[in-house]
Amino acid sequence: MGTDLFIKAHAVYSYAKVSALTRIASALLLSITIFLGWIDVYIR
Repeated sequence: MGTDLFIKAHAVYSYAKVSALTRIASALLLSITIFLGWIDVYIR
């Protein structure tokens, strides 16, 4: 019973970690895109 709970908790933790990483990665990508677009406009 205890191990089953542990496995479930670990699965939830892994999922939360992956979704957090995905959010961070997409936010980073968005900011880089905006930054590059701003540089492009500024250079022109």
